[in-house]
Amino acid sequence: MRFLARGVIPVNDEIEGGMAMRQNRRESGRQWLGVSAALGIVLACALVPDGAGAAPPGGVTDVAVASVSLEQCCIKVTFENKGTTTINMQALKGEVFKDGAHLLYLAWENVTLAPGQTVGWRGHEESRLIGSHLVRVVVDSQDVLNEVNESNNSMEKRLGCPLPAGARTPVAVARKPDLKPVVKFHVVQEGDDAAGHFKKITMKVLVRNTGTADAGISYVKLETQMRPEQPKYVVASPIWLNGVPAGEARETGELTYTLRNPQRLYVRATADMYGVIDELDDSPEDNTVTGAYPEAPLHR
Repeated sequence: MRFLARGVIPVNDEIEGGMAMRQNRRESGRQWLGVSAALGIVLACALVPDGAGAAPPGGVTDVAVASVSLEQCCIKVTFENKGTTTINMQALKGEVFKDGAHLLYLAWENVTLAPGQTVGWRGHEESRLIGSHLVRVVVDSQDVLNEVNESNNSMEKRLGCPLPAGARTPVAVARKPDLKPVVKFHVVQEGDDAAGHFKKITMKVLVRNTGTADAGISYVKLETQMRPEQPKYVVASPIWLNGVPAGEARETGELTYTLRNPQRLYVRATADMYGVIDELDDSPEDNTVTGAYPEAPLHR
């Protein structure tokens, strides 16, 4: 007797020895998968299933992606040797794409496929799909094999597990600016002259961008009315505004007015007067503000 890899087999009993060797192959077990995080490569380790035969000489080579599915929400793939020659999978690379973007690479260790044999792969957390996604799997992505049929080297399917109970699919919110004007007054001088008591004030418009995107160059429409002399608003020249980043504010230049009792200055300002900015809210109520100075008549 002599010792073999997986048992004690009589040398002179060829039939019994052959049966023992086949039993060893059947006990080789299922395929085991490992993940090499450092390389970003998923390794599929498998032994050749029972029934592997020698490759006939002068055959053709053809490896294919036989199926793509989900198992416990993770991607599961079956690869098949559709040719007539044995294929060493260790020499090949595979690739998985999710919604058109690269997800991970595949590599095999100690896997040899005889004609007609298959090998499976199942991903882990890195391949879990929640919601609907377009998955594409490619085998021999580096074109190592000279195959008789290259068209079956990839398979594309839409897969995904349903969202958990109570969860909602996120709704994409458009990123846009939103301009809101504010009128600001400031007294720079107060006194008396031959005409009586007066106040000299400056007025400017502060434009805030409360949206989620920057606003480009625009113009502010400014209308003023000096009561009681003017019965209606008078449009001033458009005020140029050199853009407003999201979440910030920019001020226009100052305009100066001299008020005497009982004069009052009314102002109406409209942001983006020409409508060149695509805003979250383009309504007149959102883009227009009014103000007055003083709130009460001047006293003296």
